[in-house]
Amino acid sequence: MSSKATLHMTISQGANDYYGPVVPEAIARHDTTQSVQMGIDWTPQRALTISASLQHNQRTSTPAYYSGYGFVENSVLVTVQAFF
Repeated sequence: MSSKATLHMTISQGANDYYGPVVPEAIARHDTTQSVQMGIDWTPQRALTISASLQHNQRTSTPAYYSGYGFVENSVLVTVQAFF
């Protein structure tokens, strides 16, 4: 954007398989996760950086027996860094 401001974005997707349940009666589980983060960093002076970002995470679990393990989460992060 400029010498003092930068934009950043991160996108990730993952999958986890739980084939070896500890309890013999348990059903194998498969999770899919997605994460998206967008943010801006502003450096008004060499020793000061102000950052803000938005993040969205979600997980889905299958089979339907594990549907309660899924979640959707949104968060906002604001940080100020001062270097001495």
